[in-house]
Amino acid sequence: MPGASSAATQARANDSAYLTVLANTRYQQGISVSSIGVTAVNFWEIAAAPTAGSRWISPPAS
Repeated sequence: MPGASSAATQARANDSAYLTVLANTRYQQGISVSSIGVTAVNFWEIAAAPTAGSRWISPPAS
C-alpha cells in the first residue's frame, strides 16, 4: 500500500474480509480481492497439476 498511513495499513491488516488467500505453498501463492476484481497467483514450481483454471502454467510464472 504505497503512501498509506500506518493507521490505514493497520485497518487493512485487520480486515479479514478484504482478500482471500487462494494458495500459500512452496508451489504457488495466490490471493483474490473480489471487491476490485483482482486475482493474482505466482507459480514457483510445478506441482501435480500445473494449471490455473483452464489455463496451463509453466513455472515460474505470475
